[in-house]
Parts: sequence; C-alpha cells; structure tokens
Amino acid sequence: MPPLRATLDPLVIAEWKHRVETCKRSTWWLPYVICGGLAVGVAVFLLAPRYTPHVLAGMVLVALIAGSNALASWSIALCPHCGRQPLGMFERGSPLTIDFCRHCFYWLIDPRSLR
Repeated sequence: MPPLRATLDPLVIAEWKHRVETCKRSTWWLPYVICGGLAVGVAVFLLAPRYTPHVLAGMVLVALIAGSNALASWSIALCPHCGRQPLGMFERGSPLTIDFCRHCFYWLIDPRSLR
C-alpha cells in the first residue's frame, strides 16, 4: 500500500477522543447483560424446561434493548470533520478502533501514539 497522507488536526483528534469515551461509557453494561441473559437462559432451560418460551422471549427483549443502545452509541462515532462513519464501505469492525477517517483523511488519533 502506498504511503498515506492524512491531515493532523488536534481539534478533530480531541473531539474523536471525547466521542469514543462517550460511546464506551454508554455501552459498558452490554457484555454483562448478554452474559447474564445467557446464563439465566441456560439455567432455566436445564432446571425448568416448561418456562423456556418465556425466558426466550425475555432474552429477545433484552437483545433488542441492548442492540438499540449499541446502535444509538454507534451513531455517536461519526467523524468530527466530515460527519460520516470513519470506516470504509466494505470494512468490518468497530469504528471506535479506527485511526483515520477513510472519507476525509483526517487523523482521529494522534499518529505519534501508534509507534
């Protein structure tokens, strides 16, 4: 890949850091809810199988709530410069771990911290 030239703007980097921290603060509970829901679901399935449909309905509800919160916080993670998702169209992964915006080529983290 040829060398990449991205614009280094301290204000964009500071705003991106703030957005990432906000996103992480709003979703810290998601792994605990998902693991707890799975543990309860397995326990009910093993100990009281007749309540399995109710537990599955509850797990679907928890997944919908968790997913809506995750999508809402994911929408916070927009590039502070161009307002688009920093990932490219076919890139997968969390936009919170990206180092520069693929659309406007602004650094989102300080490149000197990558060394």
